[in-house]
Amino acid sequence: MNRMGTKHNERGFTLIEMLVVVAIIGVFLSLALPVYKDTVVNAQNRSCELNKRMLKVAMETYYLNNGNVYPTMRKEIDELLAKHYLEERPTCSGGGTYTFTPSADGKSVDVSCTIHHAP
Repeated sequence: MNRMGTKHNERGFTLIEMLVVVAIIGVFLSLALPVYKDTVVNAQNRSCELNKRMLKVAMETYYLNNGNVYPTMRKEIDELLAKHYLEERPTCSGGGTYTFTPSADGKSVDVSCTIHHAP
């Protein structure tokens, strides 16, 4: 013991050391969270875009195999699943729903998502 009656060999962290560590972790989180959020949004956009392309190919294949006729509207995905043009129902990772819009000449179809509007 020293003159004041305290030990010099006590183990542990001081309050200042703990505050510095918490501040450093806070800075790292404030830098990392926006990047993580953007990464999640980009992944959802890409996933939805791939689903739209897959649905368009399935619709066009159906069109070519069935006398240049698309599946009945409002039941397109069900019919593509029933006739094995799709193996499973595609779902938008953001929770959107897919809609189909035939072109004016009826020879192509556009697939859109209620959430991911970008082509």
